[in-house]
Amino acid sequence: MSAPREITAKAAVAAAISQFGFESGAALATVIGVLTEVPVMLLVVKTVNSPRGWYERGI
Repeated sequence: MSAPREITAKAAVAAAISQFGFESGAALATVIGVLTEVPVMLLVVKTVNSPRGWYERGI
């Protein structure tokens, strides 16, 4: 399931670099976005699931 996502991310980075140049802010933002998206989403899921035990205990 991650293979199509990885290909899409690589295509987005390649498109941004080819359109705006290697040293542009748009290419940098695209690369940073791809590199930070997964860790940030994992942190959000961990944070949202952390109080799960409170609800299971009925607090």
